[in-house]
Amino acid sequence: MSNPRPAAGRRGGSPRRLGRGLTRAVRDVLLGADPPVVITQRAGRALAEARDDRRGIVHPAGTVISRNGEDVRWWTWAGYRANATLAATLSDLTDSVQRFSDASIRMRADLTVVMWKEGTRASLSE
Repeated sequence: MSNPRPAAGRRGGSPRRLGRGLTRAVRDVLLGADPPVVITQRAGRALAEARDDRRGIVHPAGTVISRNGEDVRWWTWAGYRANATLAATLSDLTDSVQRFSDASIRMRADLTVVMWKEGTRASLSE
């Protein structure tokens, strides 16, 4: 999810971005929802592994902020356009390069809880 790739058969160009609906469906599957298709045993194992590997970036109650060394991400699962808007709105809190994807926004490495609360409160009051 965090590194979209061009669709199969496409040469060059921009990667396809997922909308909110598809991004949220990925989140729902990672949280345990079964896709409405027949799943082979191999696919079931891969899905279980993906759910286990990503359990720290999804939560049923809402969004997640994760920290892995200097990489701080806000896992919104909101879709590319919404994340572009959020990254621009919260530019004081995001990474200076403002890397975002369909599922997450890269935040400043020095982000603290106090900075988050003050920055989001300031954005809401504007």
